[in-house]
Amino acid sequence: VNEKAYYLTMPKKGDLLKVENNRIKTIYFNKNIDNQIIGFFRLDQLIYVYSQGKLFIINQLEDKLELQYDFDKQFSNLVITSITYDRNQNLWIGTLNQGLIKYDLTKRIATKIPVIEKQFKNLNVICITSHENEVFIGTQGYGLIIYNT
Repeated sequence: VNEKAYYLTMPKKGDLLKVENNRIKTIYFNKNIDNQIIGFFRLDQLIYVYSQGKLFIINQLEDKLELQYDFDKQFSNLVITSITYDRNQNLWIGTLNQGLIKYDLTKRIATKIPVIEKQFKNLNVICITSHENEVFIGTQGYGLIIYNT
């Protein structure tokens, strides 16, 4: 018997599924939140889940998604495409309509990156990753952008 739990998402419905002990369980959002899951990642012992404009943490004891940050309150019509993180406890969030956003996990503050916003108008981020002090941003129209953090 495998005691480990695995998580996966259903692309069409956007549900988050937990597979544990050969059983599949759907993990639901809070009833007041109507979102479709885009992706998730593990950082240290936490599993983060993101939707179009929100960031959640999986409460693994209760199998619930807890809202970590509501980007929609700060950025209008945010469409998150990808997220990466760096060794300084920052999340780097690529979006289709708001460019690059930095989210400080310890302070829980989200900010746009002014130099990126000024240099690349209407930036659409398709994918993003980081290595050491650099964020690699795959874009639509501008190719690869390397940002030194």
